Amino acid sequence: MMFLANKFSNFVTCLLNDKYGNGNLNFKYSILDITYYNETQYITDSLKLAQSGYSFLLPALAQGLT
Repeated sequence: MMFLANKFSNFVTCLLNDKYGNGNLNFKYSILDITYYNETQYITDSLKLAQSGYSFLLPALAQGLT
């Protein structure tokens, strides 16, 4: 299923860059590979990374916060 999700994210990335991108600005759209089965492990791993200084957005996105 992630094969299809990666194709979709490449498609959206191309659309965004064609519409709004220029020489200085490029967009990258990505779909996180979180499933029902690895959700808790992904949240705990990304939370540990956030405590070490990495992005705090990944645990928030994995938990479904808006």
